[in-house]
Amino acid sequence: MNRLLILSVLIFNFGQLKSQTIEIGQDAEQIKRLIEWETKDHNKPDSYGNYSTSRASWDISYNNGQIMDVIQCIKNQFYINLRMNVDFCKHYIMDHGKLIYTLTQYENVSQERIIEVYDKLYEGTKVNNLYFDEEFEHYSKIYLSKNGYATVEFRKVELDKIPPNVKKEIEIKRQYIAQKKLEDNLAEQKRKEITSKYYDLSKYDITTYNSIVSNVKRKISNYFKSSNESSDYNKAGAPTFDKLLNSEEKKYRYRNSFIALYETGHGGSTYEYLELQDIITDSVTNGESTSLFNTYNQIIGWTGVNPTIKIDNYKIKTQARININIDYAKGITVVKIKDGKLDFLENTPDKDLIDKVRNKLDLEIVGLKGKYIVKYEFSNIMGDINLNTALLRK
Repeated sequence: MNRLLILSVLIFNFGQLKSQTIEIGQDAEQIKRLIEWETKDHNKPDSYGNYSTSRASWDISYNNGQIMDVIQCIKNQFYINLRMNVDFCKHYIMDHGKLIYTLTQYENVSQERIIEVYDKLYEGTKVNNLYFDEEFEHYSKIYLSKNGYATVEFRKVELDKIPPNVKKEIEIKRQYIAQKKLEDNLAEQKRKEITSKYYDLSKYDITTYNSIVSNVKRKISNYFKSSNESSDYNKAGAPTFDKLLNSEEKKYRYRNSFIALYETGHGGSTYEYLELQDIITDSVTNGESTSLFNTYNQIIGWTGVNPTIKIDNYKIKTQARININIDYAKGITVVKIKDGKLDFLENTPDKDLIDKVRNKLDLEIVGLKGKYIVKYEFSNIMGDINLNTALLRK
């Protein structure tokens, strides 16, 4: 679509173009209907009953039954580039039922003033006295018509009708534009190829990946930690030591292995999220595993890390699969200490925890003897192992 034709329609409609366009080569009957409709629409009152200060009219010139000229005249139309109200008529010249060029004749604007405006509008695409569109497919020339009106003639470029010196320059500019379009298209294809897929965060930014893993570990650890300092205390459903002491079952254990998927730029935006996928195991002793698992999205759903990673200066979407393994246990057992040795008497911990608890207490039982209550809390969160114990005289 050429710039001048758009400009003329925008002048006519105060910038409210209603999707209709006129192009060189368009059918004469289509142009006739469009100009008739636009003229009527322009002269109608708006939704508040106000009429435009400018008025439009139109006419048709025939020759041997064929449309030769569709004419649209506008009176008192404000032209922002001229900063004045303009009276002009635009002629859509036809040949064999098709638009071949247009003439816009200004009644109250001088040729010099129009040239001044066009020199600014087409500063980068003016060649000699011709004003070309950005792709050098159409051009305008300005002259004083025989009727004394300043006239802008708009045509499609036909190289065989262009002066040789201008023709050579146009060919060079077209080649440049074609090359630029090709480069832009290739760049856009590359951009889409790079930005349309997810990249493994652990490969492209191991520091950020490790930060996310550490963040997830911390949040899950806090979720299970039986400390009054933790805002998530007891949310995991793990019983307190007081509750274990007064219940028949003196121990609690939860094991879970699953995969969490972390992504940035999800759905084309820049936020990040982490969701659970592919439960591998989900077992619990003396607890509610389902409710615990369902709350994990709230625990680790926001990692607090949103990296900006670029490839060839394009921000990319990242993805990382994080293996999350949880083993958490707590319990109350009764032991007997004699001669520096410890034996479990009641509510013995699970087999794989017996040696861990015994080794943890080795230094604490030095010089002690008798029966003791032992509170223990064990966690293995993604390889981070922690064991806390407390001895109470029975």
